Amino acid sequence: MHRYTQPQIHPLEKHPNTLLSVAEAAPFMHKAQSTVQVDITRRPDSLPAITKVGRRAFFQVKDILEWLDAHRVEAVPTKAQKALAQ
Repeated sequence: MHRYTQPQIHPLEKHPNTLLSVAEAAPFMHKAQSTVQVDITRRPDSLPAITKVGRRAFFQVKDILEWLDAHRVEAVPTKAQKALAQ
């Protein structure tokens, strides 16, 4: 028998102001670390907000989550799915 368990909350969601290094943040953004490094200087508008400390760049967890939500695309039903729904 399976016990009902509550959905797991990612530990980082409990601490939204946590700063992540580029190496830590890249997997959450589904980008390679090298791509994020290049985007920081060449295309910063393609990334979540960046916190700079000296020459190092960091990302806040809440900014990454907001950025991911802003890039969400809703699925559009196909003609076949629409026909089945009728």
